[in-house]
Amino acid sequence: MSSRILSPLRAVSGLPPGQMSHPKVFAPRAPAGGRGRAVPLRPLRLAPVEPDRAGLLVWWSGLLMRRCGAVRGIVAVFGCTEQTARNWLDGFSCPTGVALDLALRLWPEEFAARAADARRVAK
Repeated sequence: MSSRILSPLRAVSGLPPGQMSHPKVFAPRAPAGGRGRAVPLRPLRLAPVEPDRAGLLVWWSGLLMRRCGAVRGIVAVFGCTEQTARNWLDGFSCPTGVALDLALRLWPEEFAARAADARRVAK
Protein backbone atom coordinates (compact mmCIF):
# COMPACT_ATOMS: atom_id res chain seq x y z
CA MET A 1 0.00 0.00 0.00
CA SER A 2 1.24 3.45 -0.90
CA SER A 3 1.72 6.10 1.78
CA ARG A 4 0.66 8.75 -0.71
CA ILE A 5 -2.77 10.29 -0.08
CA LEU A 6 -4.80 11.16 -3.16
CA SER A 7 -7.25 14.00 -3.12
CA PRO A 8 -10.82 12.92 -3.84
CA LEU A 9 -11.13 15.96 -6.14
CA ARG A 10 -8.18 14.77 -8.24
CA ALA A 11 -9.85 11.44 -8.81
CA VAL A 12 -13.05 13.15 -9.94
CA SER A 13 -11.40 15.79 -12.13
CA GLY A 14 -9.41 13.34 -14.20
CA LEU A 15 -6.23 15.42 -14.02
CA PRO A 16 -2.96 13.53 -14.39
CA PRO A 17 -0.85 13.18 -11.22
CA GLY A 18 1.20 16.33 -10.63
CA GLN A 19 -1.15 18.50 -12.71
CA MET A 20 -2.72 21.07 -10.38
CA SER A 21 -5.11 22.77 -12.78
CA HIS A 22 -6.45 22.60 -16.28
CA PRO A 23 -4.23 24.23 -18.92
CA LYS A 24 -5.52 27.53 -20.30
CA VAL A 25 -6.11 27.32 -24.01
CA PHE A 26 -7.18 30.39 -25.95
CA ALA A 27 -7.60 30.60 -29.69
CA PRO A 28 -5.45 33.24 -31.40
CA ARG A 29 -8.56 34.90 -32.87
CA ALA A 30 -11.68 34.17 -30.92
CA PRO A 31 -15.06 34.13 -32.64
CA ALA A 32 -17.50 36.98 -32.07
CA GLY A 33 -18.51 37.21 -28.45
CA GLY A 34 -15.40 35.42 -27.19
CA ARG A 35 -12.04 36.57 -25.95
CA GLY A 36 -10.24 38.60 -28.53
CA ARG A 37 -8.13 41.66 -29.00
CA ALA A 38 -9.45 44.68 -27.13
CA VAL A 39 -10.47 47.58 -29.34
CA PRO A 40 -10.60 51.05 -27.74
CA LEU A 41 -13.97 52.78 -27.92
CA ARG A 42 -12.40 56.15 -28.75
CA PRO A 43 -8.96 57.32 -29.86
CA LEU A 44 -6.38 57.85 -27.15
CA ARG A 45 -5.49 61.50 -26.53
CA LEU A 46 -2.34 62.22 -24.59
CA ALA A 47 -1.46 65.43 -22.83
CA PRO A 48 1.42 67.33 -24.41
CA VAL A 49 4.83 66.46 -23.04
CA GLU A 50 6.71 69.18 -21.20
CA PRO A 51 9.44 70.18 -23.66
CA ASP A 52 11.62 71.86 -21.03
CA ARG A 53 12.18 69.39 -18.19
CA ALA A 54 14.78 71.60 -16.50
CA GLY A 55 12.34 74.52 -16.55
CA LEU A 56 9.60 72.35 -15.06
CA LEU A 57 11.87 71.19 -12.24
CA VAL A 58 12.84 74.79 -11.42
CA TRP A 59 9.18 75.85 -11.48
CA TRP A 60 8.15 72.94 -9.21
CA SER A 61 10.94 73.72 -6.74
CA GLY A 62 9.89 77.37 -6.65
CA LEU A 63 6.24 76.42 -6.14
CA LEU A 64 7.14 74.26 -3.16
CA MET A 65 9.31 76.98 -1.63
CA ARG A 66 6.49 79.54 -1.98
CA ARG A 67 3.71 77.29 -0.72
CA CYS A 68 5.35 74.92 1.78
CA GLY A 69 8.51 76.66 2.90
CA ALA A 70 11.00 73.92 3.74
CA VAL A 71 11.35 70.16 3.78
CA ARG A 72 9.14 69.68 6.84
CA GLY A 73 6.31 71.65 5.25
CA ILE A 74 6.49 69.51 2.09
CA VAL A 75 6.45 66.32 4.15
CA ALA A 76 3.43 67.59 6.08
CA VAL A 77 1.48 68.55 2.95
CA PHE A 78 2.30 65.57 0.71
CA GLY A 79 3.05 62.82 3.23
CA CYS A 80 6.25 61.94 1.39
CA THR A 81 9.67 61.10 2.80
CA GLU A 82 12.19 63.81 3.65
CA GLN A 83 14.48 62.56 0.89
CA THR A 84 11.71 62.92 -1.69
CA ALA A 85 11.04 66.46 -0.46
CA ARG A 86 14.75 67.28 -0.77
CA ASN A 87 14.84 65.85 -4.29
CA TRP A 88 11.89 68.04 -5.27
CA LEU A 89 13.48 71.15 -3.75
CA ASP A 90 16.89 70.47 -5.32
CA GLY A 91 15.33 70.01 -8.75
CA PHE A 92 16.30 66.36 -9.15
CA SER A 93 12.72 65.16 -9.66
CA CYS A 94 9.10 66.23 -9.62
CA PRO A 95 6.00 64.37 -8.43
CA THR A 96 3.70 62.10 -10.36
CA GLY A 97 0.42 60.43 -9.53
CA VAL A 98 -1.19 61.17 -6.19
CA ALA A 99 1.21 63.95 -5.18
CA LEU A 100 0.69 65.79 -8.45
CA ASP A 101 -3.08 65.40 -8.15
CA LEU A 102 -2.96 66.84 -4.63
CA ALA A 103 -0.86 69.80 -5.79
CA LEU A 104 -3.32 70.47 -8.62
CA ARG A 105 -6.20 70.51 -6.15
CA LEU A 106 -4.38 72.65 -3.58
CA TRP A 107 -2.96 75.27 -5.95
CA PRO A 108 -4.92 75.34 -9.24
CA GLU A 109 -4.08 79.01 -9.81
CA GLU A 110 -0.33 78.22 -9.88
CA PHE A 111 -0.82 75.56 -12.55
CA ALA A 112 -3.15 77.83 -14.54
CA ALA A 113 -0.54 80.60 -14.49
CA ARG A 114 2.14 78.14 -15.65
CA ALA A 115 -0.09 76.96 -18.51
CA ALA A 116 -0.83 80.57 -19.51
CA ASP A 117 2.90 81.37 -19.52
CA ALA A 118 3.61 78.30 -21.63
CA ARG A 119 0.91 79.33 -24.14
CA ARG A 120 2.26 82.89 -24.29
CA VAL A 121 5.82 81.68 -24.90
CA ALA A 122 4.65 79.22 -27.58
CA LYS A 123 3.07 82.00 -29.65
